[in-house]
Amino acid sequence: MSHWMIYWWIKLDDLQNASSIFMLLLTIALVALTIAWFINKANKNPVWKTIRNFWFIVMPLCVCFLFLAIFLPSTKQFAVIYLTPKVVNNEDVRELAGDGMKVMKHKLQQWLDENLAEGEQCEK
Repeated sequence: MSHWMIYWWIKLDDLQNASSIFMLLLTIALVALTIAWFINKANKNPVWKTIRNFWFIVMPLCVCFLFLAIFLPSTKQFAVIYLTPKVVNNEDVRELAGDGMKVMKHKLQQWLDENLAEGEQCEK
């Protein structure tokens, strides 16, 4: 993993927040442009064509930032996406899990043997 990848990994939350803010600002601008468009079009003002052109610029930007805000993973999500396959596909981890199950079974059997022996003594 390079330094550059670590930097972007850490900055993912900031990028997600920035894209959300830009999307919100562009949505406000889109609403304002839509209102201005209808007002100027109703008054037969030639400015409405300019407003319409800005609207067609702002609308795709708003959609782009919306998708960026939705699909850009957070730092935690990226950590899971990046690290889970490395952990799951690691043979050492698989062996450790198998050894852990053997130890748990052994300890459970010891506990059951001790408790069953104490229970039999209490009944006598």
